[in-house]
Amino acid sequence: MVINLIYSKKMYVSPNIGNINEVKEILNSKTALYNIYIICISKNNKNLFEIIHSTEIFKSIYRNKKFTIVGLANGKKDSFNLLVNIIEDFSKSGKNFCQISEFF
Repeated sequence: MVINLIYSKKMYVSPNIGNINEVKEILNSKTALYNIYIICISKNNKNLFEIIHSTEIFKSIYRNKKFTIVGLANGKKDSFNLLVNIIEDFSKSGKNFCQISEFF
């Protein structure tokens, strides 16, 4: 199964995630982490972002997909809070939401 995980240079990480390099290494080895949520830029034109639990991203429906990861959170509530921070920072940049991928 080929799943490309691309980490944004401007990736947001929840403060309660321990060692981010260790988390990335585990995810790159195609191993899910309990309670880790991934915030990605959506491929769907109707959405800006997707929040996906790390157990979901390795399922066969995502085979041969590329994910641009812009955030990593510890827990569902934390993922929503992190997404709010991302959107607030983006809106302060003055760019149009159609340019979201350029922001990252």
